[in-house]
Amino acid sequence: AGVNWLPLTDNLPQIGVSGIAISPSDSNTIYIATGDDDANDSPSIGVMKSIDGGATWNTTGAMTGGVPNSMNEIYIDPNNNNTVLVATSNGVFKTVDGGTNWARKLTATILDLKMKPGDASTWYAVSATKFYRSTDSGETFTEVAIPALTAGSTRLTIDVTIADPTYVYMASAADPKSKF
Repeated sequence: AGVNWLPLTDNLPQIGVSGIAISPSDSNTIYIATGDDDANDSPSIGVMKSIDGGATWNTTGAMTGGVPNSMNEIYIDPNNNNTVLVATSNGVFKTVDGGTNWARKLTATILDLKMKPGDASTWYAVSATKFYRSTDSGETFTEVAIPALTAGSTRLTIDVTIADPTYVYMASAADPKSKF
């Protein structure tokens, strides 16, 4: 219950981890998105996977265009343990085979990624200035225009809630020199 802790990642080749996803159907299956997504002082080495509750870790397959500089949010599809989406500096990547193969589904520096609560077919992603939505389980993403963001937003973050899955909450930071 959090009283005692045992380190399980001391022997990883990378200290930075910016996202953790634990399978809802098998807690022994864990994915981590490596690299520091805030200060960029620890570059990514890709997604790593454990199938024994974190006792051992292995790298997953290569991503199109090479390993991104940074990664952040990573999610396992609650309906399929082998489908994972990860937000990276090279876009949103998706695997449907447990990490053996990754395909880039959105090309942009993605800072945040969320699944609509209760609906694994709908995903939301943001770059520093744009909001994207997928309604086909993360296969394709479409930019959604949000007029208020065109006036100087330089950083976005999003979240969702099971209390009302019809809402996406967004925080936006603007360059202080611009009018927003």
